[in-house]
Amino acid sequence: AVVSTQSTGIPPKHPLCVCCLCIAMFMLLPQDFGLAKLSSPAHNNVQLTWPDGWTIRANSAILALNSPVLEEMLTRQQQTSIDMGSLSGRLVGGESAQHFIEALYSGKVHPTTTNFPQLAMLATVLKVSWIDYRCQKFYERLLSTSTDYPSLRYTVDTAVSLKETTDTYIELAVPSLQHMETESLFDFLRSFLNEPDLSRGQLNFILRLTRHHTAVALVLRVLRDGLESTGEFTESASYVFQNLNVASCLKYDGKSYNDLLDMLFDAGLQQNYCYTKSSNRVYQVMDFILKPCQRW
Repeated sequence: AVVSTQSTGIPPKHPLCVCCLCIAMFMLLPQDFGLAKLSSPAHNNVQLTWPDGWTIRANSAILALNSPVLEEMLTRQQQTSIDMGSLSGRLVGGESAQHFIEALYSGKVHPTTTNFPQLAMLATVLKVSWIDYRCQKFYERLLSTSTDYPSLRYTVDTAVSLKETTDTYIELAVPSLQHMETESLFDFLRSFLNEPDLSRGQLNFILRLTRHHTAVALVLRVLRDGLESTGEFTESASYVFQNLNVASCLKYDGKSYNDLLDMLFDAGLQQNYCYTKSSNRVYQVMDFILKPCQRW
């Protein structure tokens, strides 16, 4: 299909196809299409419904220009009603979703600690690259300015919650925490691992940190201090201990690792754990096979 190019300023001998014009528009995003149009019933011809029942009407052209995912659904599949739950069941309607749709109209997005998780999820699911970029920059600023436990906890929990959608924020958070000052990281790990009811995702984040030599030593220190003060492992500490890379522990802080095993022995817990060389992990005996701990 060929369109007139007189209004573009390009000589007629160089016609542009519709596809090229769409690409050119996409490269110019974000654009201000006029936020007032969002409240116009005549202008908005598509209904979007979130998994929690929240709905909003918007214009198909504006949605399609911003999102290749919505462009596929609206242009090629010719849908007039979009079930956002079909894209992700973790999307939540309300203020954050409203802000996201308004951003598509206005070309302006303002992430906050309240709306950021949903904005980032929507930007990833719908492949709205300019909002995704702004969300990443917002998160990077959070990482660079977070020093107290609540703010650090927020950055970790957010990255973990977004992992089912994207690994981007895990990849940003892990090196940032790994390169914190040693005592600051230790204080965070101690507070974090003492939290009740941590999810596997949160604990796996801690294990991801231990790929760095400093974090390995600090996690071992936290586990040792906890065992020393209570005489037993919490459920979270037990999970981390079982899934630590033993070779890394021995390489980067073998003394602390062996001290930890000695403490388990002294506490009468040595039969609860075993080491398997093939998997390079420590397992609880009740979950694996009954045999004594092996040590290098």
